Amino acid sequence: MKHGTLFMLFLLLSVSVSLRASWNIFGPDSITAHNVCFNVDNMNRCIICTDNGFWLGDGQFSNWEHFHLSHLPVWEACYQSGMNILLAMGNGSYSDGIYTFNPTTMEISLLEFIPMPHFICYQKNIQKYFVGYQGGMLSSECGINWVTESFFSGKNIVAMDFFNKNIVVSEMDNQLNIFYSPDGGNTWNTAPPGSPMISSMTFDFNGMLYGIFPDESWSSGFYSSENFGAAWANEFFSVNMSATGMDAMGNIFVGWGENPLGQEEGIACYDPFSGGLTFMNEGLSSLIVNKIRYNPAMSAMVLFCCTGNGVYFSNDYITALPKYKSEKQEDVKVFPNPSDGHFFIEAAPGMDIIGYTVYNPEGKIISKPEGNSAINKMPDSIIISGLPDGIYYLQIQSRNTHILKKIIILK
Repeated sequence: MKHGTLFMLFLLLSVSVSLRASWNIFGPDSITAHNVCFNVDNMNRCIICTDNGFWLGDGQFSNWEHFHLSHLPVWEACYQSGMNILLAMGNGSYSDGIYTFNPTTMEISLLEFIPMPHFICYQKNIQKYFVGYQGGMLSSECGINWVTESFFSGKNIVAMDFFNKNIVVSEMDNQLNIFYSPDGGNTWNTAPPGSPMISSMTFDFNGMLYGIFPDESWSSGFYSSENFGAAWANEFFSVNMSATGMDAMGNIFVGWGENPLGQEEGIACYDPFSGGLTFMNEGLSSLIVNKIRYNPAMSAMVLFCCTGNGVYFSNDYITALPKYKSEKQEDVKVFPNPSDGHFFIEAAPGMDIIGYTVYNPEGKIISKPEGNSAINKMPDSIIISGLPDGIYYLQIQSRNTHILKKIIILK
């Protein structure tokens, strides 16, 4: 490893801490879990993607069935219509492609042959499906009939994410490029030379894009873009990173794959304001992280981590995350605290707060008002009624960040 990377890793470790979170197995154990995909049909079932087919879980996540087609690996799944589920399957064989699976008939059928698909997803804002593969990208309005996105012909498209109608995709092969569209894919632009190689990316709720530069190079690490992929900045350097994702509160998480260098490993929460990492590895049987997800349909605060030994979930990690150490924490005052449920919120001049969410100690959402609430220069208030005395967490959302405050209800 290069001496420069060692130096940056030393700086990174100096701002890293660990927390104790409970991790529990989700679905079958002792499997290599590439991904976990929720609400894949009209029964709210989920799929765990593995290197040997997939596991289908019922709506209660209590019963699991294993399916495969010639033992092909599955990389991602998404809802198509009715009972039908779309699958991206393949390992470089002649059977690679887009498949549809019907849980009632248990039939897996080929829709489109494509070599080495990497992802399949649906963008609801433009009502289109997309598949990236080793050779380009396809799109479909119905999930059945697919057309070639000619701009990407011959490119190995490995990752994609959306924010409203902004789309960002990345290419990794002999060419390393990032492409972005401001209009739902009607036009595409190429990020300037020197942009990072990105293998995994995620938008936060405010439109900040984060991405992983994998492998072991001078430039490997974690990057961000505040203009939808047009320009990138380094957050920190680290080798053998594998995944990034977020939770329902907008916290950003990063993961590492197999790391023989033994510097960082497992999963950590990243604080973009302090630059610190909070590792959450205790209780994971494998520290090879392939995917970090949350289920947007769940009311509880639950984080899912796909590893080399199954999928694990934690529903108590949020209360253990350290508060932001930056001045942002002081930009908002909540008083009186404790109170009988009537709290005043005062924001610093010029700070634009657009909403808030109240969680119980287990991370379950207690109160989230519809639409945006404006709490600007003048104090405003919220009334939390019908809750027993105890500790709760108030997440206050501004246009730039989420601030977490502990509040106490005492009648």
